[in-house]
This record gives sequence, structure tokens and C-alpha cells, in this order.
Amino acid sequence: MCRSSLAVAFAAAASSCAHLSAFGGVTTWSFGSAHVQYVGGTVENPQWLDYPSTVPTIASAPLTEGIRLTGAGPGGTVFSLQGSEFNPGIEPGFGVNRLFLTGTGTVDDGGWLDPEYFITTQFRAAVSVSGGLFNLYLVETEFSLLDSEGVFLSGVGSGVNPGVFGPGVHPIELTTIDVFNQDHPEARLIRWSLSFEFNWTGFSPSDTLVFSMPGQGIEIVTNVPGTGTAFVFTAAVASATLGRRRGHGRVSR
Repeated sequence: MCRSSLAVAFAAAASSCAHLSAFGGVTTWSFGSAHVQYVGGTVENPQWLDYPSTVPTIASAPLTEGIRLTGAGPGGTVFSLQGSEFNPGIEPGFGVNRLFLTGTGTVDDGGWLDPEYFITTQFRAAVSVSGGLFNLYLVETEFSLLDSEGVFLSGVGSGVNPGVFGPGVHPIELTTIDVFNQDHPEARLIRWSLSFEFNWTGFSPSDTLVFSMPGQGIEIVTNVPGTGTAFVFTAAVASATLGRRRGHGRVSR
């Protein structure tokens, strides 16, 4: 399955419309699980496997029409790995690893309206490596709409490659905007996932990799006019093709 992204620059602006709190929120988001994983199994049958001793720590807080995710460890740490712990996977030199976050949401009885509603995900994270090269080759969002019986209606996602980082502390800031491109009045449920896929090479066994989400961390928000969550787009600055996924996603770095 492929992915597509369009880089855009935008400014956030508070809506001047009256808040719709008297009618309740349109969407309510919740955090489910977090995993640090590597690709195990066989080349013919690869599968994501959890690191046995590396458990990511995530704190979540509700936002208007959204959710905030931050690292719950010291200084916003989500997880850390020693060089001696890193698993290069079933294909040495490729070394697929990932931080994988999942959750759900609900949609009110009005369903999902297009183009009024879309999903903005703002990523604010940092990676620190004491040695070697850290390749964050894919940050990816996936969102699915389902009806009240859990039947899949539509899916959308975005992906971007932030790049390769050497020793030091490196901030990672980007924004994705995902649009379903059609109304779904029967939509009542949302399933979502965020993935940070990475490789680490050239390190020694005593080197350390630390991934953190301090401060505002990651914010997933549904754009709903009249609730103060609306965004105003100021310029489209570039486009980059990463393939095409269900629906349409746009990415800003």
C-alpha cells in the first residue's frame, strides 16, 4: 500500500464562531497502547515484535476535539535503547524498528462531514543519540472511520521522511493534515495509529538512543468549525510524492 503527501505551510487561527459546547464535542479521542518494536519472524513471514525490556511510557490528555500525547518519563522520555539492546531485525543493514502508538475515538450522531472536518496531527518530539547514525525514515499517520457496528467506511493516512541524525539532540517537528474527501453521516468510531519507523547504525554497545516527547508532544485534533479548532491555510509551498494511501494526506515539515 502506498502513501501520498503534499507539504503545506499554514497558520493556526482561532475561530470567531460561537463554541458548540452546548451540543457537546463532535469527536472524542482516547489513547490505547504504545509499543517499541523490531521486525522478527522470517523473511517470508515478517512480523512486528515488541522489545521485551523496552516499554514506552506515554501520558495522554484531552483537547477540544482531540488528544495530546507526551512522554511520561523523566524530561518527557518515551523510551531509551542501549546499543547492546538494539535489534537489527531479520535483515541486517535494514534494521526496521518503530515506535507504534494506537487509539480510538468517537463521532457524534451527526457523523463525519467533508470538507468541514479534517484531522491535523502536530508532532513535537526529539531524539538523542550518543553515537552512530539514527535514520528516522518514516513518520506515518493512519485514521479509519467505522460505523456503529465497527464496519470500515474509509481510511486515510500520511507519511514523511524526516531524515538522518548524527550524535546529539535533534528536535523533530512536523504536521500532517488528513482529509477523507467525502461525507460519512453513519461514522461513529475512529481508529488511529502513529508510527515512527527508524534504523540505527554505526553505534557501539555502550551508546544510547533516547526518544522523547516533552512539552506539547503530539496533538491530534479534528478541525471542526465553530469550536476553535479550525486552521487557516496560508500557502502551499511544495509537494513530495511518497506513494498513495486510502484517502488523501498532506504533510508540512
